Parts: sequence; structure tokens; C-alpha cells
Amino acid sequence: MGERCLTAAIEKQKMSKGKTVDLDEMLNQLKQSFLSELPERCDQIESHILQYSETHNHNDFQEAYRKVHSLKGSGGTYGVGIISTICHQLEDLLSELNEQRQDYDNEKFIDHCLAYVDLARQAAQFALNDSDNFEAIEQQLEKLRNEQTKNELLGIIIESSSTLAQVCTSALKGLPVKIISINDGLLALKRLLEEKFDFVIIGGKSLKGLNGKALVAAIRCSESINKDINIIAIRSSDNSNDFLNEAKPNMVLMKDKSLADQLKQTIRSNML
Repeated sequence: MGERCLTAAIEKQKMSKGKTVDLDEMLNQLKQSFLSELPERCDQIESHILQYSETHNHNDFQEAYRKVHSLKGSGGTYGVGIISTICHQLEDLLSELNEQRQDYDNEKFIDHCLAYVDLARQAAQFALNDSDNFEAIEQQLEKLRNEQTKNELLGIIIESSSTLAQVCTSALKGLPVKIISINDGLLALKRLLEEKFDFVIIGGKSLKGLNGKALVAAIRCSESINKDINIIAIRSSDNSNDFLNEAKPNMVLMKDKSLADQLKQTIRSNML
């Protein structure tokens, strides 16, 4: 939605005859408009979450998720990365609740969801005031994430095959581990540069957006909190040695019938 509006605005400016096109000014105006409308969008998300907590109507849940997902994309489109980060974490929480389909502590669920919505409001106000110091908000995000994971490790699986990702996720059930699965290398890199994780599982060099070798290199060369993160590579028979030699993962597992046991034992022995 945000990208379509942005593209349309740029094209409109290009077609204006006899006018000077100040693209920076136009983009800033669009960003300010997005930030001004953001509190209303947060109110809508909050309303659906509260309704869901009272009625457990799945339509309210789906609508809240849809609006969070849309807001996440808009934050990236308009260059307000902190909004995307907040929405990523809220989306993860909502996805986990939906996938597990079990009764949760309703009060805790509501508290966590509304805390994310409040952080989005705060971030919008900071940005409207031309502040790019979101350190306090980032600390609150870390606190919220810790409350959700408790004493669990937080891992991210980066794999284009949903089957392999499911094998890895299932293998770690029963361990104090929380897993997030992403099939796009570029999206995974963005999260790894902005959020703290304990380990990465990467299935190979072929990924959407950014290949595995480039992804690992970018993490290692960055100054992010995940620069020295444990990376577990899953090797199939057609993986080239070049990929493994250049990526230099901490651990390499073979993609065979014993993969689930290998992964479980690797996490248990090296990280717990």
C-alpha cells in the first residue's frame, strides 16, 4: 500500500510540466503524512486486539495481524526502520499465538501486544520531532523480547524450503528455544542487523533477496549485535565447498535422515 502510494506520487511529480521537482521535499512530505496518520493506525490495531481478547473472534485476530503487517511494510517504505522493527516483533508474537492455537494468559498477551502498539506511537512522535535517537525504544523492545522468551534461546532459520524449515523447528521442540523462520535473505539480514538473536540456521547459498554467502559475510562484517553470532549451516550433497569455506559457519550439519537429531544435539551441547 505504502509503496504504491509512493510510486504514484513520484510519477505524478515527474509528469508535472513547468515545475521544479524537489524529490527530497516530496519524500519528506510523504513521510510526515505517514507519521501523522500512524497514531490512528495504531488505534485501529489496538481496537482489534482488545476485541479479540474479549470475544476470541478470529476475524479480529486476522485483521490485527493484517494491519500490523501493512504497517511494517510502510515503515520500511518511508524510511522509519524502528516502526518496521516494532511491527516485526509484534507480528512474531501474533504468528506464534496463531500457530500454536492454544489458550494463553490473556492479560499477558494483551499487555505485550499493547506495549508494542504504544512503542509504535512513541516512535512516531520521536520521528515527527525530527529525532532519530530511538535508543530508549530499542531498550524497551529488548525488554519485551526477553519477557516473551524468558530463559529461552532465540534462533532464526533462514531457508527457502518450508519443509526443511519445519524439520528444524520440529527438531527443537521440547528445548528452551524459540524459532523464527524467514525464507528471504534480505529480510533476514535486516532483522539480524537490528535485533538480538542467539543463533542462525542457514540451509544453503540459494535464498530469495540475498544469497547465503553474501548474508553471512554481511553479518560478520557488520558492527551489529549479531556480528559474532553462532551460525549453523546445513549442507546437502550439492553444496559447494566454496560456500562453506567462505561463509565459515561455526557448525556444519549434513542434510540427511539424521538431521533432526544432529541439530537437536548441536543446540543442546553447544548453546544450552
